[in-house]
Amino acid sequence: CSISGSVLINPAAPTINCIRNTDTTITGTGLPGANLSLAIESLGLTGSITVGNDGSWIFDLLNFGLQSLDSGTQVDVRQTLNSIPSAYVQAIVMGMNEPAAPTAVSPQNFKPSEKPNPTVADLQPQGNSIRWYNSETGGTPLSGTNLLQVGYYFVSQITNNCESLRTKVLV
Repeated sequence: CSISGSVLINPAAPTINCIRNTDTTITGTGLPGANLSLAIESLGLTGSITVGNDGSWIFDLLNFGLQSLDSGTQVDVRQTLNSIPSAYVQAIVMGMNEPAAPTAVSPQNFKPSEKPNPTVADLQPQGNSIRWYNSETGGTPLSGTNLLQVGYYFVSQITNNCESLRTKVLV
């Protein structure tokens, strides 16, 4: 939150990490010291906590008598700092196998005469919610500028901050 002249600027909205229907907690990040409000309207549930000094927050569903949330449940969160609230951010509870792994053509071939230095950006599919890796699990998403080498690459997609399993693609 900041004041510019006499105009108050709302703090940035907090983030909500992926919520699966088997989770017993809801986690995310926010501004250290901010008051975080959580609402699950379909259950009539509300709660508030303070964002930790490290910027993380955690709601334990067991404290509300819940073991988990059903897939499709909407969770709304906002933070308030210096009495000024952020916008709400929403997340939808996902099932264990959601989202589905993306569909990708394999193998993907690049002719040196047509594309002498293919990069990750040349792989299909592409998009804001697509991530490419050089390992089936773990690792850091590859940059679109990484040069491709012959071998396997793995693609996932993100929906509601939840990452799918990875699809194997031969290049």
